Amino acid sequence: MKKCYNCGAEWTGPDRPGFNDTCPNCDAYVYLCLNCRFYDENTSRGCQITTTEPVRQKDRPNFCDEFKFADRPADWRPQDKAKQREAAREKFDRLFKKHSG
Repeated sequence: MKKCYNCGAEWTGPDRPGFNDTCPNCDAYVYLCLNCRFYDENTSRGCQITTTEPVRQKDRPNFCDEFKFADRPADWRPQDKAKQREAAREKFDRLFKKHSG
């Protein structure tokens, strides 16, 4: 299911949206890295395709020719990803917390 990275609303527009298309629910742009199936925050470039021009702002529209809308589970919500990041940050901070003594 194609869903907006910002609000989680289902995208019912074309499989390949236009560069200036926005989510009808929250008005966020949809043709950007955060909605692309090749987006990968675990790589140094943030993209699984190594031959593309690097995009610095993943949350801004771009002109990448490789864009394909990501398919997400029906129960996917954008806040779930944020909660995962927060939990990982808390674990990291606890692990490397300086102990007074």
